[in-house]
Amino acid sequence: MNTYKETRGILLMLYSEVELSEEKKLTFYNEYIYKIRKLAYSGNTDAQYDLAQHYEDIGFLGDPN
Repeated sequence: MNTYKETRGILLMLYSEVELSEEKKLTFYNEYIYKIRKLAYSGNTDAQYDLAQHYEDIGFLGDPN
């Protein structure tokens, strides 16, 4: 089962790995958003907060949300 901690690990990996191409980072980020959205809609309050932050702030790689 996908947990919040595992999903959050994807995002933390993206910010720590400098060797990834921009395309690979975008792929991982999309996976993160998909999973965090799924957790948020299932009632996980931490995931709801993170998802709200992504809607409020400029997204990963500078793309506006």
